[in-house]
Formats: sequence, C-alpha cells, structure tokens
Amino acid sequence: LGDAFLAGFTVIPRVTEENIYNIVDQQRDAADFLFYDLPGVGARLITYALARSQFVVVPMQASEPDMSCAVRSAKQIDDAGRMNTPSRVIARRYIWTRIPAAIVSKGLLHAEKLAEELKLPLFDTRVVDRAAMRDMFFTGIPPHLGPDGRPVDTNAALNARALATSRLAIADSTP
Repeated sequence: LGDAFLAGFTVIPRVTEENIYNIVDQQRDAADFLFYDLPGVGARLITYALARSQFVVVPMQASEPDMSCAVRSAKQIDDAGRMNTPSRVIARRYIWTRIPAAIVSKGLLHAEKLAEELKLPLFDTRVVDRAAMRDMFFTGIPPHLGPDGRPVDTNAALNARALATSRLAIADSTP
C-alpha cells in the first residue's frame, strides 16, 4: 500500500552538496513540487536547497533545543535568500510537531509564548503526536488510509487533512 500511495512521487537518493543544483535543475520541469527532507541547521546542503526553495516548512517541538534550532533556521533561510540574484525573501512557516493530544504542558505554553515574541510565522494546525503518524514509517500506510487502502476519518487523518488545508490557505498570502 505504501508503494501505491507513493506512485506519483520520485525519490532521488544520495543528494549531496556537489549534485543538488543539477538534480533540482533536472527535476524542476518534470515535477509540480520538489520536497527536500533535510538534516538540522548548519549543513551546507541545507543552504544549497534553501537557495532554490520557494517555501520552507520548519518543524519544531515544544522544547528549548528545538526552539533554538528554529531561531537559527530563520537566519539560515534569510542567508540563503541573499544568495540569489536579486536577493529574495524565502517564505517559511513553522509547525509544532509531536504535540500531545490531550495535555497542554507548561513547556508548550512557554514555547508558544516564545514563538509569539519571536514573531515566528506558524501554521494554524499542529501535528499531534498520534500512533498512526508514527506507524506510517513502519507500515507505509498514511494516516488517512486504513489497512485496506480505503479512506478513514481517524483523528490522525483529520489532523493531516487540516495541515494540508492550512498550507493551501496560506499559499496565496505568502511572499
């Protein structure tokens, strides 16, 4: 089922600092969207990918280390935009991930306040920590499909749909 779901995707393995621009240039005309799954802040590969990006999603958990990385990522995204000629602003949104479904912790409240003070542009939707989200990596079954491949309306599926809708809603309002 995972293979069927990914039938419309092409996965490019072994992307490096040396070949990323060539890969992006080759794939740009063949695809409607290019998605990069990148390591954390600091690697040159990230800067190269960011320089070719139109929109960046920065996942973060409600923890001090994640918040620190999110703040550092803002500078890295801005620096990558300056690599372009002419310089441009690369749109970005931060998204809370692995948020507990029922409990609002003191840490989350503190992190939300800090994100507001830093004026981080946030998705309206958060990725709630649900078993179906974690299981997807083992089973290949996305949260909006059941084991039989039919659509389901679980909380995880509703959360995933809300995130997709949130992204579509900001597409026209993002520089």
